[in-house]
Amino acid sequence: MQGSDNSLRWNETTGNGFANPNDDFGIGVQNGNNNLVEENTALGNTNGIVIFPAATNSRIRRNIAVGNPTIQAATGVQGSVGVDIWDQSAPGATTFDGNLCVTSINAPCPNLAPGAVPRKPGGH
Repeated sequence: MQGSDNSLRWNETTGNGFANPNDDFGIGVQNGNNNLVEENTALGNTNGIVIFPAATNSRIRRNIAVGNPTIQAATGVQGSVGVDIWDQSAPGATTFDGNLCVTSINAPCPNLAPGAVPRKPGGH
């Protein structure tokens, strides 16, 4: 996502990117101001949701980002690094609310309970 005042809602991303280099992602806010990423699912990407340094006033809420990178890449490609949510923006420039993930960098992320099955928020 580039630019300002955008909304990205109800999307599913899977299988985006390569383990080396590890700069690929499923959902990304590359720049701009006042962007919303809400109720999306990111599974099996090199990185799930990435907020880049040039993004300001972004809101990331009620997303599911699990299994980024895929277990095959995480265990089969030496030196591969990837996370479910990665916040590269300035401290305080992004707000996070109600996201579900296992791994994150610079972003709050409650872990899945053992045996929990990820579901779309509000889904059945």
